[in-house]
Amino acid sequence: MIDPAYPLPLYRQLQGILRPRISAQEFSTGSIPPSESQLCEQLGAVASQ
Repeated sequence: MIDPAYPLPLYRQLQGILRPRISAQEFSTGSIPPSESQLCEQLGAVASQ
């Protein structure tokens, strides 16, 4: 979950969440990764416009 109150920048929080998922091959080669809106929903984040 992304936490805006946490002192780590949001992009680093996101990196810390996605990197292990990528390493675990949660996103298989050739598959379509989750969209920005799907990731925001999963992580409790809001996409900036």
